[in-house]
Amino acid sequence: MNHKLHIELFFFDASTDYLPHYKQYTCIAEEKQSLKDILKIIQHRNPSFEYPKQKTLVCVNNKLVDARLKIKELVAAFGTQLTFEPASLYRATKDLRFNDHDFMDKYALLAPYCNADDLKYYRTLYRTYYASETLQYNQDYYGDAFFLLALRLLQREANDHEDAILDIVADKENGLWLYEYENNSYPSEDITPAIDVIKAMLEDRRLANSKMPQPLTELFNTLKDRFFDTEEESLHPATLLLIERYNIMQEIVETESELDFIDRHISFETISKDLQYPFEHFNIAFYTGPRGDDATHNKIMAFIRAIGGNFSSFERSIKACGSDIVNIAPDIAYKKSGAILLDAVDSNIDILIVDSDHAMNMLNTNIKKCEKAVGREIDLQIATPSQLAAAALGCSHDKEALGFHTNGSTITFI
Repeated sequence: MNHKLHIELFFFDASTDYLPHYKQYTCIAEEKQSLKDILKIIQHRNPSFEYPKQKTLVCVNNKLVDARLKIKELVAAFGTQLTFEPASLYRATKDLRFNDHDFMDKYALLAPYCNADDLKYYRTLYRTYYASETLQYNQDYYGDAFFLLALRLLQREANDHEDAILDIVADKENGLWLYEYENNSYPSEDITPAIDVIKAMLEDRRLANSKMPQPLTELFNTLKDRFFDTEEESLHPATLLLIERYNIMQEIVETESELDFIDRHISFETISKDLQYPFEHFNIAFYTGPRGDDATHNKIMAFIRAIGGNFSSFERSIKACGSDIVNIAPDIAYKKSGAILLDAVDSNIDILIVDSDHAMNMLNTNIKKCEKAVGREIDLQIATPSQLAAAALGCSHDKEALGFHTNGSTITFI
């Protein structure tokens, strides 16, 4: 079976260009061909086009892909409207080629503790390294591949260098505290379990060593609230309004997200039937985060339809918002959040739904810090599912009763 691919291709020459540009190509490809075959076809048409012949990575629709991927799987995952960019925009040299010296520069930090097999293993993590989103904000970040190599070394029997390796990995400026799962590659790869193992090793060492240097002790104390938060959270005021309206037992919804609460205990059909103030003139999007799935996507589309809104999407809705690193790297965290919000604004979103307390804190409560981080005003209304449902149902016209008095963003739809 053949597929007609519509490709927007990145072109850039670091020696002459100030900004990149894109060209449109249409290619007919067989399912058994690979992404690399498409690059060869394009180069045949345009001999000046360049791409890495070895270790060929391509960013396809914002996901990092090994160019050996077959067209059948490529189309199944991304469709036929494709954008091809280099694996590292910031290190691009010529079209899809880029300077990858940083990959081995980071390895050099652990090289004294590695053997030939460790080096071979690290080289298999090339895609993992360049899928590290934090590299876009801090070029000195060690990279996700680095931490997988470090764990391999730390778990080796008779390891005489554990403390030295842990000291490197725990670097406050560039180490694993800056890690957030981003889902930036295809197939997706989540190294969070490996990161958690190293964090546990660091915590065990801290507890075993009462003479730990004061700076590292302070670092752990700073991170405790983020990684070991056990404080109970109260229900949102708008959720309480919905509970009262529909006579729902409060105890059964305390552990659910607002979207799940509405779906399971009220239903989108009921919301639609009882609707009094539809959001018919609003483009509404949902901040999914990197762990979103098709079920959540379908659920939020149904919810937005139920409140009479127009579902919209934007590329950075699946990016991490910096909530996992805000205590250790606030500058990077607010740049991440700001980039998400600006993408929503530039995509003509009127209202952004956020269904996570940590994300709400980053994107809404601290919106002024996000504006400062990205250097632009962010004109966007941000709300939770319960707030929109309660407003659409006419439960209240009072912003404080709906919980909007704590908003960082300015609410004008009430």
